[in-house]
Amino acid sequence: MNTPGNKKYNLVAEYVSTYRTAQTYQSEAELECAFIKQLKLQEYEYLPITAEADLVLNLREQLEKLNNFTFSDKEWEAFFCQRDHQFQPEHC
Repeated sequence: MNTPGNKKYNLVAEYVSTYRTAQTYQSEAELECAFIKQLKLQEYEYLPITAEADLVLNLREQLEKLNNFTFSDKEWEAFFCQRDHQFQPEHC
């Protein structure tokens, strides 16, 4: 029975880390591949985006999905190209 004066403790005699120390450094490409692999294992979808237009399209799709809303092209341009923001995409 645990009472204020009678505390029970577990004592670990030896701790063995599950993490390994790397013997060599990873290149940036190796690190990126390992990170993508880890995200895929967590059910993230990998999209090989190589152009800004694809990135913008993915942003639009994700915002629409998140908000259960579909932008018209005119609404998207108004939203994406607001002049009061610091970030100004090239096509705005």
